[in-house]
Amino acid sequence: AGGKEARTFGPEHHKSNYVAMFLGFTPDGRFLVEAKGSGKITLWDVPSGKEGRCLTDPPKRSGVTSVLRCAALNPDGSLLAAATYSSDQEPTDRITLWDIASGRTAGTIACNDSCHAMAFSPDGQWLAVGDMQYGGGTALGKIRLLRTTEIR
Repeated sequence: AGGKEARTFGPEHHKSNYVAMFLGFTPDGRFLVEAKGSGKITLWDVPSGKEGRCLTDPPKRSGVTSVLRCAALNPDGSLLAAATYSSDQEPTDRITLWDIASGRTAGTIACNDSCHAMAFSPDGQWLAVGDMQYGGGTALGKIRLLRTTEIR
């Protein structure tokens, strides 16, 4: 009611130029899922405000840029979809499904175009992906529907 801050998460102990690109609560409200532009995915323990677990924190490598474009948490809070871009030897856009309970990947799919928006259907069976393709000085967008069971 007073607009006062109830809890803070962090700060992280190292400097980072990346900020949160996605925040979402698990359905039970126990964890706050944070996905940063660097690709780091952290589960924050809401009651304590401390880091509960880090799902991934990609290493910094010379000449390689890894960027998280967007993310989405499925309705039951069991999966996080994260769209990333890596400028490794072969530039690659991909969507990775993370199993929140185990902290492991549940599937990965390569993308032909860059993914800039995602949303799960209410039943969690579909993942809507907003792609962008550049050509001739114009950005063209399309939305694809992917069955989550087919991302392996």
